Amino acid sequence: MTSDELRNKEFTITRKGYSQEEVRAFLDSVADAWEERMAELEKIEQGLAGLEKEIESFETVRDSLSECLEAANEKIATYRSRAKMAERHAREAEQRALAAEEKAEDAIREVRAELEAERDEMLRQAREEVNLVLQEAAKRGKMYIRKSREKADRMHEHLALLQSQRLLLIARLKSLLLASVQFIEDLESDPVLARHVVGQQTEANPKAGLSARELESIIQTLDILKEKMP
Repeated sequence: MTSDELRNKEFTITRKGYSQEEVRAFLDSVADAWEERMAELEKIEQGLAGLEKEIESFETVRDSLSECLEAANEKIATYRSRAKMAERHAREAEQRALAAEEKAEDAIREVRAELEAERDEMLRQAREEVNLVLQEAAKRGKMYIRKSREKADRMHEHLALLQSQRLLLIARLKSLLLASVQFIEDLESDPVLARHVVGQQTEANPKAGLSARELESIIQTLDILKEKMP
């Protein structure tokens, strides 16, 4: 049942029963409180949806960082492959030089020195580039992780606050509905109190009030609301 159904509930006017004005005012107050709590719950749900989008953006940053590290690993593998290739070339040249050792001892030493220097230079450059890539990746990774953790902590705190407010609103709404149900149940279970209230309403306005059947309809309506509470 919605707040509009509560507010627009119609009852038959009889000479006996409860004050229709008081019951109508009571139902209006319940409907207003219901609308207010539902609006606040909707705002909280929207806030939670926004937080979920921010979490998705953090996951995108994490994926970007993973891609950066993967690229660095690929570069490392490439440089290692080049170094191995240079070593293989050096070994091949050494073998050729050994085969012609008697004819070109000087040439062998010269070629070997050049290849070793080339290999060392390639390895040095590879190490420098790899170190730079790793340092940059580590720097960016630490920065992203630090910022992500800080923002995640703030998000968790905000989320906890929103969840606490949501639980508080639900508790208040339950309390309001239970109070409404308890009011009707008290009248229903206490004939003396019911006759006293009916007598006062009849003396004040004999034409006003609700019949027992109409009161039962109100109780059933509030019971339905009570059953719908989680």
